[in-house]
Amino acid sequence: MCWTSTKFEELVLNSFTGLVRSASEQSAENEYAYLKMNNLSSSGKFELTNLVKVSATDSEVKKYTLQSGDFIFNTRNSVELVGKCGVFDAISTRPILFNNNLLKITFVHTDPKIIAHWLNSAFGKEQLKSITSATTSVAAIYQKQLMALNIPVIPLAEQKVIAAKLDELLAQVDILKTRLTTIPTLLKRFRQSVLAAAVSGKLTEEWRGGANYVVNEKSISQIAESLQVGIVRAATEQSNNASGGIPYFKMNNINSFWGWNAEAIVYVECGQSDIKKYELCDGDWLFNTRNSTELVGKSCVWSGGKGFIYNNNILRVRLQPEYCTKYLEVWFRSDKGRDQLGEIKSATTSVAAIYQKQLTNLLIEFPSYQEQTEIVRRVEQLFAFADQIEQQVKNAQSRVNNLTQSILAKAFRGELTADWRAANTHLITGENSAQALLAKIKSDKTKRKA
Repeated sequence: MCWTSTKFEELVLNSFTGLVRSASEQSAENEYAYLKMNNLSSSGKFELTNLVKVSATDSEVKKYTLQSGDFIFNTRNSVELVGKCGVFDAISTRPILFNNNLLKITFVHTDPKIIAHWLNSAFGKEQLKSITSATTSVAAIYQKQLMALNIPVIPLAEQKVIAAKLDELLAQVDILKTRLTTIPTLLKRFRQSVLAAAVSGKLTEEWRGGANYVVNEKSISQIAESLQVGIVRAATEQSNNASGGIPYFKMNNINSFWGWNAEAIVYVECGQSDIKKYELCDGDWLFNTRNSTELVGKSCVWSGGKGFIYNNNILRVRLQPEYCTKYLEVWFRSDKGRDQLGEIKSATTSVAAIYQKQLTNLLIEFPSYQEQTEIVRRVEQLFAFADQIEQQVKNAQSRVNNLTQSILAKAFRGELTADWRAANTHLITGENSAQALLAKIKSDKTKRKA
């Protein structure tokens, strides 16, 4: 492969940071759009829908207006985000100025896309990491260190081929990412549709063989065998150590949409009388009575066996044998049930509550016990199917996220253009070689400075 390398500064004609404007000088009332570091993504894309505005003099507008093809580098940000870079490609009828945390660089006989792709590759990111200066809250990459990095020098004709191939391939990756990100929303709608069908009788219409959907309206207070609010334990009485007592189930252990989890479970000391009173049993319905406005009313059916007690922000409901607890969960996860809970929710600015009396007085439509269990079976079957798809999507997203770096690695190992080089040796040798290009860059820089 006929490439060479040089210091970053050897390829640069000039560079300067953007316009300084404090937060108090940024307002929608001002005239000029102002590109900031949050408008540049870690993949090098520019987001222009939420630009703030600033005022500027004519000379500032002339100096700091972005042009299509400008290379922009983020010099100051968090440790994870500093070093973002990209080639500005937007077309605007009005000037867009750029912020002082962004560095604009002009290159000589070098496609800025090649530099951006290199710095966004694993090779470039490793280089940038080595020159990042960081404190606890902010990180910086100084121009002097940036200019000292080693950058590949590629024959100009091959640069254009690589840039074109990367534009095509990475655009396809972006399409894949976009399509994958829509699937969780579709699955959420699917699950809600399943629940809606479940509580309307449509899900078991075929199972009934054409018979009418018959329900009885009952309140929780009418069908409950027992109701019990959990035990109070202050944060100081809770331990992350399993030797600290009995596992203590809290509202954060109830999932927002379906089921429960034992993540970050804590432990508390508890006497035998309290264990007897508050111990969970399989089939218990657990309802979160106090939480944020968005999360209050979460619920789940316990299936973790004995040995757990539960928090005072949870109401435990045990139903009479002829009522299926999981059907109750299906009801309150459906839109019908959520609407009922919304009507009895009491909320302040910081916390919301659903009181036991109001909850247990709500009327619920119960079909026969046999149909309740059939509804639950079908819901769980369809949800398991959705869970499988969701896991496949996560796996695919992981592969697609790795695909970008894989493509960039192939590009800078010369693999994307191996066939092209073999067919176009005259465009990468002699006066068209990387070494000749580097000499030309140095010569032209000297002439332009003079």
